[in-house]
Amino acid sequence: MRCPKAQLVLLNFLMRMRADRDHQIYISSTEAVDNETRGLAGLLKRTAQSSGAGTGRPLHQEQPPNQNHGAGPHVQFQPQQHPHTNPRGRHSDRDKESSSRSRSRPPPKQEPSPRIVPSNPSGGVPPLPLVESPMLWGVPERSPFDLPGSALPKDGIQTHIPGTTVDAEPVVLQINKYLSVLVDIIDSKEGHAQDDDREVVSYVLCHLPAQLSNKHFFCGPRTKSEVARLIETMCRAIERDEFSRVARGSGGMLRPWDVNAVAYHTLQVLVSYRTSFDSRRAQDRLINTFVKGLIPHSPTAKPCLDALTLCAFDLTNSLSRHLSTIVVKLAQIMSNTAVAVHILDFLGFIVTKPLLFANFTQDEHKLVFGVVLQYLVVHNRQQPDSHSEERSWALSQHVLVYTYYVLYTLVLALPVGERKSYVPYITKQLLQAQAQSDGANGSASTIDERTEVAFDWLARYTYASTDPKPARSFLRSLVMPRHQPLSDPSNPAASAYRSTSDDFDENSGGETYVFSTSILTIRSTERTGWVDVDIRRPSGRTSFLCRVENVPLAGLGEHDPDLVSESAELMMNRDPEWMKAARFPDIDDNKHTPTPSLATGLEEPSANELDDNLTEAISAPLAAPAARPHSTTGYVWSGSAPSQRRKDVIMHPEFTLLQLSQYPNGFDWSALHASKYQRLGSAIRTLDRMPVIETHMIGVLYVAPGQTKERDILSNEHGSPAYSRFMSGLARLVRVAGQRDIYIGGLDSSDGEFAYAWWDDIGQILYHTATLIPNDDEMDHSRARKKRNLGNSHVKIIWNDSGKPFAFHTIPTAFQFVNIVIEPHSRGTVAAYSDNQHENEYFRVTLQRVEGMPRFDPVGEYKIVCAESLPEYVRQLGLLSDFFSRVWETTQADSQENDIITNWRHRLQRIRRLWKEVKEFREEEQNEGRMRLRRDGEEGRRDFTLFAGGVPPENTVQN
Repeated sequence: MRCPKAQLVLLNFLMRMRADRDHQIYISSTEAVDNETRGLAGLLKRTAQSSGAGTGRPLHQEQPPNQNHGAGPHVQFQPQQHPHTNPRGRHSDRDKESSSRSRSRPPPKQEPSPRIVPSNPSGGVPPLPLVESPMLWGVPERSPFDLPGSALPKDGIQTHIPGTTVDAEPVVLQINKYLSVLVDIIDSKEGHAQDDDREVVSYVLCHLPAQLSNKHFFCGPRTKSEVARLIETMCRAIERDEFSRVARGSGGMLRPWDVNAVAYHTLQVLVSYRTSFDSRRAQDRLINTFVKGLIPHSPTAKPCLDALTLCAFDLTNSLSRHLSTIVVKLAQIMSNTAVAVHILDFLGFIVTKPLLFANFTQDEHKLVFGVVLQYLVVHNRQQPDSHSEERSWALSQHVLVYTYYVLYTLVLALPVGERKSYVPYITKQLLQAQAQSDGANGSASTIDERTEVAFDWLARYTYASTDPKPARSFLRSLVMPRHQPLSDPSNPAASAYRSTSDDFDENSGGETYVFSTSILTIRSTERTGWVDVDIRRPSGRTSFLCRVENVPLAGLGEHDPDLVSESAELMMNRDPEWMKAARFPDIDDNKHTPTPSLATGLEEPSANELDDNLTEAISAPLAAPAARPHSTTGYVWSGSAPSQRRKDVIMHPEFTLLQLSQYPNGFDWSALHASKYQRLGSAIRTLDRMPVIETHMIGVLYVAPGQTKERDILSNEHGSPAYSRFMSGLARLVRVAGQRDIYIGGLDSSDGEFAYAWWDDIGQILYHTATLIPNDDEMDHSRARKKRNLGNSHVKIIWNDSGKPFAFHTIPTAFQFVNIVIEPHSRGTVAAYSDNQHENEYFRVTLQRVEGMPRFDPVGEYKIVCAESLPEYVRQLGLLSDFFSRVWETTQADSQENDIITNWRHRLQRIRRLWKEVKEFREEEQNEGRMRLRRDGEEGRRDFTLFAGGVPPENTVQN
């Protein structure tokens, strides 16, 4: 019979072993191991904070724990403790997703989900007796060995010799045998199901994830089979509830699913060992085990959702096969308030990968929409204790704002031709949510701003994939009114290609009509037959430049020829590459991108040279279209529309109808003729300065080997090859100067020539990248300019190659809420700049939060992410973090119930304010028009000048 105390002594040494990038073994310090395992130990009531009365003090804890936990960056400012162990309180360090009661909590009357009871309803093992026995280990832990804080790597003792297929003895430590012993300890089938082994099993479960995250320790070829056996054993033990034996003897403090929650963390890390279980059966087994953990009111739901989020990147094919089952499970557990935000996190990540939904039926898509939209119903349903001090207003607002983001992303993931099929269902759900806000049982009596914006957004994107803001074309510069003559003697070529100003000019002619949710401007141009139609709505701006075909077309050689139409006809179907070469002779034709020397002040060719180039281009033969570059890394843009060149633009006729109509106010004419309103120009210019999408700023820092000081970190002007690859996948490189379509986050030419940015149809992210901002040793020795830009970012991405833990307040700034730390999964600062593929396969991602901020992310303690998926994973994580950081700032760290107003809501408010102002301005004139309609009867109704002048009939409903 084995002695648990002796086993624990051996495991205390063995489970502190780590391997650096050269596969040399070293012993991690007790303090570092405690920081890595404290969160999981808290789940099993093995910490001083989580252990309750009646439990014995762990053998290794002979004195009160040291409150200064030191090296662990996550623990230093945000203790990772189990949410059930902390006292309730609005500003405590507890995990608010478990104990807060937010407005997003579903009502008790909702259909109940299956209940979990201590008797283990799955029937795997009989009910456990509540037997209390002393604990043999706890955190913080006292090592029985007299070792330095962190032993240096030992020459000659390695876990693997790179380049070999067989681990030879005695140089290489046989890690496969060590892992085999751990599997035997976990596996109750191997005769270790004794009551007294719960201490050993719990110790292994808490310490194994941290050791597995050191992939260089387990990368030998012989360990692959043992890793596969470990996955099989863990999955079987969870499915059969075999870990319930660990709860035996806890005196009722532990429940079987508490132990399963700890076990799931080991399976999370094992996702990164996918080469060891590359068979479809093994991957499906792992996914099914995670799905099993999606249980209402169970601590297993959160780690399983986090793991499934990671599987969306590492096990994409397997997850797609099980996604419909997962959605059904999500619909069952969404009644759990604590897990609501994490369900939305999972959906927010997977909707960015449309291939996961490729085989979904319409009913399955509706189920996903139903899960998302149900949170709006729940949020709007007022509860008697909605103002309780126990709820988190910040989490409630975050769930509300992020729900709309997930909804919009889900719609965009659908093909344009299929989106209209889901609009009736979405409309019904939105109105039901609004009815709950009104306290009504039927339809909604009023529509709030969020719902109004949602309907306007759906009207824009249901029938089209156009951009939310027009890109001014060269054709517009020819046909629209100019502020100066067409011919500029000082620079004729520059004048011929000048773009028209995008600012609204009330003196340029045309008429403007204001509706309650849109503004319509119609202008006739200087060119005969051309009409400009501009529609401004909350979700964006649409511009039509049209030619009326009823105008006679005069050709070349005739009086007053239509040169614009003639030129367009000549240019039609010409090869764009030839046209580009004629207009920009310095462009690199092989790369199809402007060369770095191409600047906004490029010297224009003379008029004669330009004519010769255009003539050559027109006569050039047609060529096959160039291959489309990568959507993220394929361009260096200087002023183009955000997404014009990276997607297929589809526009159905219904899009034009909806943009020109007064939707959602029916199709009655209720416009107000606003051209004579004196403040019309300033109001529309203010509206045009409001972004048509959400904008985000995120800082990026590179920490070189050995760096810990602020100035040293800010002085870095380049990073390692792995860092450079990460940045190229994270965002697109754009020019800072002259940007009109890309949100530049307050940068100017003094902050460098280039910046990284990323965008889609609903958001833009500007990355304040410290390595791109030049150093100025004379005027800015302290790097205050760099810090100024980074200080405006609520979220910062830290690429840490220092070989040391990154402390949260290393670079203190005014708005410091979240750090996303990326670092190698194994130690080894000397190799930080190397470009070895094996070293850069996987990275450790940790999320640091400011003290008091609840857990809102899918990272947990940490995640091991493959390099291929790292940019996409971190981009979405940064976006999620910025969403919540804004809420945290607006609510003053969850101390004030302030509403979150998006850019679209700001635009809607501006349009409605203008509509009310014009209505008051024209009230007397409209009354006279209505009197004439009543007096003249049919004659008044036939007088279309009243109609065109914006006099609505009396039966028009105006909101």
